[in-house]
Amino acid sequence: MKAMKPIVVIYATRAGHTHRIAAHVADRLRAADAAVQVIDAAHSPNEFLYGQLLRL
Repeated sequence: MKAMKPIVVIYATRAGHTHRIAAHVADRLRAADAAVQVIDAAHSPNEFLYGQLLRL
């Protein structure tokens, strides 16, 4: 079976609902043996996000 590439889930939220959805998506992907990273866009500088995406 072919290995999956790492997946990043980037979300933005005001009240926390989107965070819960992103966490649920990540959990489902991890259950399928995917390497997943969840990132809150509000707490990550643009340079960090850009660097993370370039490494995928």
